[in-house]
Amino acid sequence: MLNQSFDDKTLLKLTTKKEIIDYKLGRNVSEYITSLSTIASKITNKTFTFHTLNTFTYNHKTVYRVSSPEEYYALRKISDNIKRLYRIKYSHKEDIISQVANILSDTSSYNLIRLDVKDFFETINFEYLIKKLESDNILSHLSLKILKSLNLSIAPTTQGLPRGLSISSVLSEIYMEEIDAHIRSQAGVYFYARYVDDIIIVTHDEKIDMNCLINIFSEKDLSLNSKSNTYKIASVDAIDKTIKFNFLGYDYCIHRINNDDKLRKLTIDMSEKKIKKIKTRIIHAILSYYKDCDENLLIKRIQFLTGNYTVKIDTNYKKEYSEEDTHALKGGIYYNNKFINTYDNLSVLNDYLKKLLFCKKANSIGKAVQKIPLSTRRKLIAHCFIKGHSQAIFHRFSQNDIQKIKQCWS
Repeated sequence: MLNQSFDDKTLLKLTTKKEIIDYKLGRNVSEYITSLSTIASKITNKTFTFHTLNTFTYNHKTVYRVSSPEEYYALRKISDNIKRLYRIKYSHKEDIISQVANILSDTSSYNLIRLDVKDFFETINFEYLIKKLESDNILSHLSLKILKSLNLSIAPTTQGLPRGLSISSVLSEIYMEEIDAHIRSQAGVYFYARYVDDIIIVTHDEKIDMNCLINIFSEKDLSLNSKSNTYKIASVDAIDKTIKFNFLGYDYCIHRINNDDKLRKLTIDMSEKKIKKIKTRIIHAILSYYKDCDENLLIKRIQFLTGNYTVKIDTNYKKEYSEEDTHALKGGIYYNNKFINTYDNLSVLNDYLKKLLFCKKANSIGKAVQKIPLSTRRKLIAHCFIKGHSQAIFHRFSQNDIQKIKQCWS
């Protein structure tokens, strides 16, 4: 049976290096347990409240966070309890993208539906979920009490789930179960996948249209935004007409001709949003150099954008992973864009970097560029987005390096 209690042992199982550093839990397991015992006693105390709950705005959305260890661990433990009790399995983004690429390569005709839920977390009924958890009677009384306290704390400004807190993701999965099952059960649905609020459906039945889906979501008081669309994909023939759409960070072009493997040609590239983000980061890196004249840091920033790096250390909290370590979490131009099968947009980025580094305009970016020594600019141009991806070129950065690299982008 699942141990839902809040004590040092159960909290220790949820603890990673991040918590050890953020909440100064100590230097060894004995000290961690002592610190966690204190945290647990605060969570189980009758006076427990969300007294450090605060918000900030990101992409025009209100994001919540807590700063006290007891509030953080309370939500972390409840999230873990619910995930186990309800056997929630999150969809992995890479698995979905791989499946989508295979299915869209089908040479026959099909209907593609791309859905995006409007204000996803903000419109999910928190009160309804608490009542459901109560009626199911499998979550502990203390966990329910803490969730009710959280709901009261955010109620003055938020009716839905508090975006940014760990509990919201797991609760949203429970809320979406009925919708997921309803759509999958529709006759003619060949494929359905959802990653948080991004949804893709492949059907062979025109009866499943946008109006049908709008009704399904409206039954749960959810609505679809303008990104949602339906595409009719004709079977492969001699005429190459393309349909383009975006999903999970990639731009897909579905063609009406075969590839060399006799499958439908499918072009997958980095999304325009990603391209714009990288271009903006290049500009900020150059403008930052204009202020600090730190040549080494500028080079590292371009290496960071054009190459790859490790972003995690192992569980003994000491050894840094190397690029050869298959257990390391990796990031960068290849690892964040594994599924692209064309270098069109990477070529655009190469041209953009080269053009920018030899800008002769009298504006702010032109002045910043001209302050960079010619020899340094040649070093920067030597870094290539296409090579960074095709050869998975690695650069070794310390955690301190990465913090400094990202400072001008925050």
